[in-house]
Amino acid sequence: MNRRRLIETAGAGSILGLGGCFYEERETALESKPYPELPERRTPESVVGFVEEYETVTQHNRLLSIHEDPEWGSLESIDIACNAVFDGETASGSYALTLCGGSVTTSHWTADRPPAAFDVAAYRVTETRVQRVTASRVGRNAIESRIGREDGYSLLCVNFDDVEHDLTVVVTDPAASGDEPILEASHTIDGEAGIERRLERTEATEYDITVTLDGETRATVDGGRQQSVGATVYVVDGDLETGTISEIP
Repeated sequence: MNRRRLIETAGAGSILGLGGCFYEERETALESKPYPELPERRTPESVVGFVEEYETVTQHNRLLSIHEDPEWGSLESIDIACNAVFDGETASGSYALTLCGGSVTTSHWTADRPPAAFDVAAYRVTETRVQRVTASRVGRNAIESRIGREDGYSLLCVNFDDVEHDLTVVVTDPAASGDEPILEASHTIDGEAGIERRLERTEATEYDITVTLDGETRATVDGGRQQSVGATVYVVDGDLETGTISEIP
């Protein structure tokens, strides 16, 4: 008896929704996939296409590895769809965020959902390398679809260095008369790790964000555009680079 086990969809309470185009894999040849080569020219379009394909291969190979355990039953098919959003370019590289959804079919009718639900993955792409960091959700456990919703604001902090860093983030409402922050949180982020926090739109419609790295204020992010759905903070070579998520693909 076949049973289809659903993996969490890409709109599960995070930065990316299910709209727009996806890189899709719908195959039954269950072998490990080779990773794509870096794009010859880094443009927003080429980086997004590369990241979508790279993430699809990553998740495909991860699922193959999971199902080497007989407990899961024999794996018959993998169905994965990934989408990405471009998050800016600096002298040090191009940034993109991606999320996947999909399902697997196995012969084990008693199996539950696979572990390690998909989280947001942040990518840094340069001329010579690609870095991938998974950002885990902090302080928000409810799973809600972002489709058609405008009440969420995501704050993503990603450490691309191989050493841990201390990050303090203060979020304020520039339209408020008082100085009381909406959020003041400190995190020690391991090497090549990330966190995602969500703020409710009922708290403010505009946000200013100040980030302290290892005890020194390094960046102020003006997230005041009402059409913005979030802000990103990237730690690269002991410094900060920032971005503003302006749309959901």
